[in-house]
Amino acid sequence: MFTERSSKSWFGRMKSALSSIVGGVLLFLVAGVLLFWNEGRAVKRFQTLQEGSGLVVSAPSTAVEAANEGKLVHISGKAVTKDVLRDELLNVAVNALGLTRKVEMLQWSENQKSETKKKLGGGTETVTTYSYALKWSDKQIDSARFRHPQGHENTLSFPISSSIRFGQVPF
Repeated sequence: MFTERSSKSWFGRMKSALSSIVGGVLLFLVAGVLLFWNEGRAVKRFQTLQEGSGLVVSAPSTAVEAANEGKLVHISGKAVTKDVLRDELLNVAVNALGLTRKVEMLQWSENQKSETKKKLGGGTETVTTYSYALKWSDKQIDSARFRHPQGHENTLSFPISSSIRFGQVPF
């Protein structure tokens, strides 16, 4: 565990508050524009889906029908394959549509907790505590960015990587 203290004066707090107000107003305006744009997209998507649902034709998955050429077709059925997917690194072979290798590694992670107290005269003092714990993660955690990296170093790369393989589905 590692602790750090920092202080901010009354004038520093006022400057920070004013900049937060200006930033909030700007974010409010930008959010309004983005909301209007997104609602317009949602209306267009709804109209497209409505049009498509009126044109779709259900067809059996067992045979291709020439009458459905160029139409929007809906089929359903069991997906099967004769492919055997292999993961040579882990010596795994399976008859499947997909094979996923998910790699996680036990690594150090940094947790930060800050507590701010008011000081006499309007200032503040912030006490930040950094703690470190081991956790499983599928992403590389860069321990060089830790506030106190000594004794909490992670390896620079995973020994093996995650992967996804897909087989062929015959039609």
